[in-house]
Amino acid sequence: MKRIMKLQEKLNEMKLDGYIFSNRNNIFYFTGYRGEGLLAVKNGEMHIVTDFRYVEQAQSESPESKVLKTGPQSASEVLNSIFSKKDQVGFEEDNLTVVQLQSFKKACTNVKFIGSSRLGMKIRAIKDENEIEIIIKAGNATQDALNEAYRIAAFGMQEIELSTEIEYYLKKKYGAGKAFDFIVASGENGSMPHAITGPRKFKEGDMVTFDFGANIDSYNSDMTRTFAMGKASTKLLDIYKIVQEAQCEAQRILKPGIACKEVDKVARDIIAKQGYSEYFGHGVGHGVGLNVHELPVLNSKSEDILQSGMVVTVEPGIYIPNLGGVRIENTCYITEDSYTSLYDVSTELNIISGGNL
Repeated sequence: MKRIMKLQEKLNEMKLDGYIFSNRNNIFYFTGYRGEGLLAVKNGEMHIVTDFRYVEQAQSESPESKVLKTGPQSASEVLNSIFSKKDQVGFEEDNLTVVQLQSFKKACTNVKFIGSSRLGMKIRAIKDENEIEIIIKAGNATQDALNEAYRIAAFGMQEIELSTEIEYYLKKKYGAGKAFDFIVASGENGSMPHAITGPRKFKEGDMVTFDFGANIDSYNSDMTRTFAMGKASTKLLDIYKIVQEAQCEAQRILKPGIACKEVDKVARDIIAKQGYSEYFGHGVGHGVGLNVHELPVLNSKSEDILQSGMVVTVEPGIYIPNLGGVRIENTCYITEDSYTSLYDVSTELNIISGGNL
């Protein structure tokens, strides 16, 4: 109910009579319903619009919502029965398709539709205690899985093999899904921040960037560590130290009231000072929750301010074409006066030699 009350307050501020959510994570956040459909909000009431396949599920997962079944009426025609003439109704312009919007306008001729992106994301940015607790569980599973990755990594292992083994480990031990497609980038593949995990085998001298996370009860964790297969080059070892310092110092300033672009600047300045500014092209972090990437945004142009209850990553990196790359990432939640990292596993370089660790 607190979430719905906060949503209604926002709608009142925006002078909107109602709102239509099409983003499934936003629908789940406000209702607990995980299936397909739309969520129409009017006067603090939740209306889940879905088809026969999901009616029972919606009624079970969201008993406080009104569940309206489509067929023979279309979803747009059902919406017309919810909203009144001259209602101003917001919609998620960053998620709704042009075809869907045209259908809404055709069926609801007396309703004025107003595009408004990120409303749900803005409310979701500050987590409650229950959300933090679930994210911590996902973080604990991820940290344990990292230690398993260190244990099984070996020369000759394929990137995809490590990814698959850790995905299975998380599912078998914790019943956890994967937060996203894991990134295992070894050797020269490490120069691509979002490299596609493939058949390349780990070789002597490789740096291996492992970016992964667990999904528990729909909430995610996110972690990256870069480890070495045997003796890496002096240049890669130097880069590792720079990234480690950047990550540590940027994370250190996390607290309520700090501008997100300041966190980015701390890491970016350290990397630039060492002559690698052109090799760090992404923001230093992002929010984590029902989405792996959500508000707030931590980059040089962000206007977001850290607040207690936010969950964010700090993940600087350096990526050198034809050589490799290094990224180190922690997920942290903002407390009343500081922050707490989900992980206590060290950011010191882990060196795997002679087969398994």
